[in-house]
Amino acid sequence: MESFIQDVRYGLRTLAKKPGFTVVAAITMALGIGVNTALFSVVNSVLLKSLPFKDPDRVILVLETNAKLPGPGTSASTLNYRDWKEQSRSFEVLSARQPSTANLTTPEQPERIQGEKATWEYFNTLGIAPIAGRTFTPEEDRPGGEPVILLSKGLWQRRFGGDPKILGQAIPINGLAATVIGIMPNDYRPNLEFWMPLGISYENADRGLHNIQVVGRLAANLSLESAQTEMKGIAARLASQYPDFNTGWDVVLFPYQNLITFNIRWALLTLLAAVGCVLLIACINVGNLLLARAVSREREIAIRLAIGATRGRLVRQVLTESVIVSLIGGALGVLIALWSTQALVSLNPQGIPRSAEIGIDGRVLLFALAVSIGSGILFGLVPASQSTRRNVNEALKECGKSSSGQYAHRLRGGLVIVQIAFAFMLVVCAGLLIKSFNQLQRVSTGFNQQRLLTMQVSLTPAQYPQATDILGFYRAASKGLAAIPGVASASGISQVPLTPGPQFIFSVEGRPLPTPAEAPIASYRIVMPNYFETMNIPLIKGRTFTDGDHETALPVVVVNQHMAERMWPGEDPVGKRMTVGVSLPAELPDWVTVVGVVGSVKDVSLAGETGMQMYQPVTQTPFLTQGLGRTMNFVIRTRIEPQGVIASLRSVITSLNPALPVSNQKMMETIIDESVAASRFNTSLFGLFAAIAMSLTIVGVFGVMNYAVTQRTKEIGIRMTLGARPQQVLRLVLKEGLLLSSIGLILGLGGSFLVTRWLSTLLFGVSALDPIVLAGVAFLISIVALVTCYIPARKATALDPIAVLRPE
Repeated sequence: MESFIQDVRYGLRTLAKKPGFTVVAAITMALGIGVNTALFSVVNSVLLKSLPFKDPDRVILVLETNAKLPGPGTSASTLNYRDWKEQSRSFEVLSARQPSTANLTTPEQPERIQGEKATWEYFNTLGIAPIAGRTFTPEEDRPGGEPVILLSKGLWQRRFGGDPKILGQAIPINGLAATVIGIMPNDYRPNLEFWMPLGISYENADRGLHNIQVVGRLAANLSLESAQTEMKGIAARLASQYPDFNTGWDVVLFPYQNLITFNIRWALLTLLAAVGCVLLIACINVGNLLLARAVSREREIAIRLAIGATRGRLVRQVLTESVIVSLIGGALGVLIALWSTQALVSLNPQGIPRSAEIGIDGRVLLFALAVSIGSGILFGLVPASQSTRRNVNEALKECGKSSSGQYAHRLRGGLVIVQIAFAFMLVVCAGLLIKSFNQLQRVSTGFNQQRLLTMQVSLTPAQYPQATDILGFYRAASKGLAAIPGVASASGISQVPLTPGPQFIFSVEGRPLPTPAEAPIASYRIVMPNYFETMNIPLIKGRTFTDGDHETALPVVVVNQHMAERMWPGEDPVGKRMTVGVSLPAELPDWVTVVGVVGSVKDVSLAGETGMQMYQPVTQTPFLTQGLGRTMNFVIRTRIEPQGVIASLRSVITSLNPALPVSNQKMMETIIDESVAASRFNTSLFGLFAAIAMSLTIVGVFGVMNYAVTQRTKEIGIRMTLGARPQQVLRLVLKEGLLLSSIGLILGLGGSFLVTRWLSTLLFGVSALDPIVLAGVAFLISIVALVTCYIPARKATALDPIAVLRPE
């Protein structure tokens, strides 16, 4: 221990004597360790930190899958859920939940809040207890049960001042009184503010409707694979028992945490690998500095060896110095991480699950410490071994001219090659993502988003029980919004573009009625008159909806161009009839007539395929009094800047019902911007990492070439004395630098063929081996390398040979 303390003291004194070296090395390591620590803080909170559940590894999401649907799985059928509960032995308990929104209908401050409806077993499944009160009982979780509600701690404090007397009191939810029975902790689901009983009615349930999310707790000592095997067997039996509904459907089990991170896991791991490359480049830079410093310390090391110091002790001394430098860089890196962590999250707040938990904790600090020590050993090991490998007698006679110096020079050149190769790969990845993001932004949405504002209103059954009440409100609101000065037109839709909505099966007249399992699927939207005109969605054939498409008129539907071409190829779809949903052969189909074909719009995401879309007028939809028809997103196109009419828009709704909250008020441009947030997140970070890598590489190449010129000063002086011209000296130095750069580029190109395959899932409209990007990056790095090598080479041509050789 005493010798270690001596090494630390000596190392600190040595580093203090060379403050320039220490500062440059520490800042270099701070950049590498800082970005690694910041990104690890995100990975730690999102991927590594356990969920706040009891035995979280046993909490499983049970999804249904179908080849016709994208993604890992979808919601479950209510009747299938009932059969799973009866037949499965793999779970201690199975529960169900359903996303929900509600109006907190206080006249003073009406608010739309996000929450869930859940079965009474749900919180036992997760292993979560309320911080006050209790959860649901089986009697409350049934159709017609007592209206009760659980509040999140955040909502309880924000709206009710954290008053403990709220338990047992009734609050106005959706126009009805619901009794508060418990307060739930915030760390369970930070984005949710209430929970109410789901109250499943199996008697009236439709097996073909997949609308609940099933959560289970694995039985003790049972593996996920065993449970998956059992559930697949149950799914096969249900497909045999109910072929009309369950044919083609399977079951897949996901650990809860794996699924909530499904969309971002690969991106985060890819980014973590990228910052690892940045750290490696930083280590190479500092390693090169230490190699150069080791040459200047050869006489010191030789003297210490001559008076009895062991090589192992000297290696330890040099490693101690490198670890001290790295620890200083690590401390600065933690400060960088503290500042940059929230900046990372702000790039994509909605796309990062558990973002509220991201921060610097004990595990992140341990990571920073481990990376600092590991990096110090990594970049110090080669200089440490190099500094003690030279013959003592030779070093004492003359330092810097031996084969040791030549070996160190070659080693520094090899490290520069590695730097350039890694920088090339990072810049290629950044270039691909930038091009991909540009491609994504060029995708046509199918409508004109300029000066287009949206806002959402949800009507409750208590206040608007009948279809006539709902339609009356929509008509009055639409008329009032359109009359505001500065508003060009106003309409509404159940879900605005680029927000997920329901997908319904359908059938076409003149063809055999398919079973629900065989029927085609199209996204379904309910719209008000003048919607397509307000959105500037082009009319391809026929007409759009008018006030004449009222409740008792001929049922009509408008389809998008993609659906028309797929379902009626080579025919005119206008006048054809179809169903919304599929009637079984024993029933009389409810036909609706296609009256128009409109342009296709991006209904889910800009990167996703545009599928089939169908629209029904709000006056004729069979879902008007259900949840789908009770929520309307008004779309308003303005002649002036939309911010100038926001207050007037809200006042129209308030004048119709002061207790009705207005939510999701956004510019359509904002919705589009949010839809590409994940791509922007990846692109921004890769671009930042590539810029840091390039900067470190430029410094590294310049440092090595400048040092090479310094080491060859006498050689260059002799050459110039013997008649070498400045151009020849310039060519000599450039040749060495460009040779290193060329080898690095070749290795980087080969590495890019491997690493960009991992990046392909993050790209849109760009090949992972895009020749333009590869050629452009190669050209960029070649120019950078040429300029970086030219400056030291130019310095060499300015040497005065007489001044150089005079000491000789």
